[in-house]
Amino acid sequence: MDDAENGKFNIIIVYNNDRLARNPIEHLYLREFFSQHNVTVILSGPRTLYDNGELVPQLLKDGMTKFESDATRDRTKDNYKYKIENGKWIGGKVPFGYCYDKDKKEITIKPEKIGFVKLTFKLYREGLGFKSIAAALNEEKNNDLEWTKEKVKSIIINPFYSGYLSMNKRNKTSHNSINDRKDWILGKSKDIPVVISFEEWEYCMSMYEKKKKEIVSPNYLSSQYLLKDILYCRECEVPLKPKNQSTKSLKGDEHKKRVYVCPPCRDNELRKYKIRIDVEEIEKYVIYFILNLLQNHNHYGDPVNLHKEVIKSATKELVEYDLEIENLKNVINKYLIEKEKVENEIKKVMSENDHDSILYSLQVYKQQTSKKIKLNRLKIDEILKKKEFTELIMSDFSLWQNMNNGLYGNGTKNSMRRLIIHLFNKIEVSLSNESKDLWETNKNEHQGRIIENQYNLYIHGKVNLETKYFLDIEVD
Repeated sequence: MDDAENGKFNIIIVYNNDRLARNPIEHLYLREFFSQHNVTVILSGPRTLYDNGELVPQLLKDGMTKFESDATRDRTKDNYKYKIENGKWIGGKVPFGYCYDKDKKEITIKPEKIGFVKLTFKLYREGLGFKSIAAALNEEKNNDLEWTKEKVKSIIINPFYSGYLSMNKRNKTSHNSINDRKDWILGKSKDIPVVISFEEWEYCMSMYEKKKKEIVSPNYLSSQYLLKDILYCRECEVPLKPKNQSTKSLKGDEHKKRVYVCPPCRDNELRKYKIRIDVEEIEKYVIYFILNLLQNHNHYGDPVNLHKEVIKSATKELVEYDLEIENLKNVINKYLIEKEKVENEIKKVMSENDHDSILYSLQVYKQQTSKKIKLNRLKIDEILKKKEFTELIMSDFSLWQNMNNGLYGNGTKNSMRRLIIHLFNKIEVSLSNESKDLWETNKNEHQGRIIENQYNLYIHGKVNLETKYFLDIEVD
């Protein structure tokens, strides 16, 4: 364009007008530009001038150029979609851990790299976030890469590792964001060596989406406190809050102390008995006593049957959520009908005038009805969050082929945390009568704090595990 303005040429020869532009508006601009700078454009294909002075035929040709361009793009997209849905590899760069042999036209695994992929999915299933996984991978031996949370994310969201091709995954307007799963197009390919099962990938993807929507806290499954959001004060009916009360002496010696406390008990000066439990003691008790009891003595016989019962219970819970949502929708529809009637009545009263008191009453009633509709919609949103969370937990638990993986030495702390979440709704804590008597006896000496407490635990399982035990434990 600059050369044309500077008069460096006065003739352009192209095959057709679609080589210059594919938008009718752009064609109008180009004809005006070339005319102003005395440049003649020759179309060698149809053997005619680009600007022959006939406006209507030119507009038709320009329109056909745009139509043909759109049609070509749609055909390409449809062909791409067809190949993806049928699992046909169409080329391009393969994900980390794979390589493509152009001669053999074959996708193969890089053994020295794929181990990092498997470890990435394993750590994510255990509840670690992208940043924590990247840090862990950077500490691995034989690692020659600099792992970042973006690279970890690119692995987790890619169904390629489960043997599936994908299309329409990333948002075109933002490179780092991805579209909703419902907009993706997936196709199983027999040409891709599978690294993880599709069910495992689906769980990881579901976890990512729920963390993104804040349905699940990013650290919910990987909390350093095993009983966070599970341990409750029976009297106050609120979750106990974990607190790190570790201190250092003047010599630099560290005195480690982590506790679960009940905030209402702690903050209420009138409350006699304060719930304050040592983290290590209560967690050790739950791990080595209650879970051992569940495995060896529950009436389902063995972990396999217990596993089935947990899935069955979660399925029942999902059905109940659906019924609640359906009932709330019916209530909303009822209020919508009432609201419409009131609106019609308001219009009628306004047309008649001299009915200010009636009009005011109708408007108040309309506002109240609108609030009820909004409230019930908020209830539906809350139930949907609970439903999605239950689906997530159920999909995670269904992947556990052997519950023993979460019980003893071969399970990580994150595995134990997940198992506790799967098995228990909550564990209620109350101070035993003996401890209350001890508190009354020594309250002056200990200034309201007891050195040694006995607590009753009330265990509520997600299934009928016969776990409403009244257990006394001693906690320092």
